[in-house]
Amino acid sequence: MTFRRIEAGLLERETGKPVKVLRGLSLDSFRAEMAKSNDPSRRIIVNFLRMPLFGRGHGHFSPVLGYLPEEDLVFVGDVNAQFRSWVVPMSRLFEAQDTIDSSSHEKRGVLEVEAQ
Repeated sequence: MTFRRIEAGLLERETGKPVKVLRGLSLDSFRAEMAKSNDPSRRIIVNFLRMPLFGRGHGHFSPVLGYLPEEDLVFVGDVNAQFRSWVVPMSRLFEAQDTIDSSSHEKRGVLEVEAQ
C-alpha cells in the first residue's frame, strides 16, 4: 500500500467522505482538478515536489484554496509556517506534481475529497 493510498484511507475514515486518488494527469486534467477547488463541495490536496518550486525540499502535501482561471494561477494553502500560503502559475505546480515519489516510485498527484 502506498503512502498516498494510506493518506486517502485516513481522509476517508476521518471525514466519512469518498476520496479519489488521481495521478498521471495531463495538464488539462490537472487544470480541471484545480478548478474544482473553487467548488465548496470539493476539497483538493496536491502532492508535489518542493524542489522545482522553491529550489529545495522534498515531497509535500498541501490543500488547494482556489484557482484563478483567467490568470491560470493556483492558490496553495501550505501548512508549513515557513512557506505559508502562496500563489503559483498552473504550469509550475503541474510540473512539481508530475514527478515520481521516491518512496512509492509512483507519480505524485491529487487527492479529491467530497466536502458535503
